[in-house]
Amino acid sequence: MIKIERAQFEAALCEINPNLPNEAAGRSHELRILAYIELVAPSIKMELKKGEFLYRQGDRQMPCLYIVKSGVFDMIRKEKAQREIVVDSVHEYECFGVERLLDPDPFSKKTVSLRCASPTTELLVVNGIDFHRLCDHSIVVLPYVKTLVHQRRQHMLSEQAAQGAKRVRAF
Repeated sequence: MIKIERAQFEAALCEINPNLPNEAAGRSHELRILAYIELVAPSIKMELKKGEFLYRQGDRQMPCLYIVKSGVFDMIRKEKAQREIVVDSVHEYECFGVERLLDPDPFSKKTVSLRCASPTTELLVVNGIDFHRLCDHSIVVLPYVKTLVHQRRQHMLSEQAAQGAKRVRAF
């Protein structure tokens, strides 16, 4: 079990996220878990510029947890007609990649592309081995991740239904 004293954690939380926006205050539990992951899990910092892809649909990569420190990413799906559709966006203080980490085949092809949509985007990347080690030793991370995966799947299903309805109306 990984244990950090509350005072140390609160100080680290303020240090990691000194400019937390006011709208993030309602998500303090979520932000605390992401800050906890950032604090205890080895991570790599990445920076991408507008238009750059983190990965593309169809790629096979090492599964990782990505935490957006600043900026926005667009999730893009290419349809059979080679049209690109933005199916979702990932904003500051959100994470992605957890679905792939919990997948029985984590090296399967990516189902969406991730493109930087803001002038610059800063990411923290936690590799799959470190993520699973963290889940094994923390009582808060795995339940949070499972909830996040469920919410993200529900959101993606509703977005796909909305896109399908638009195509039917256009027909």
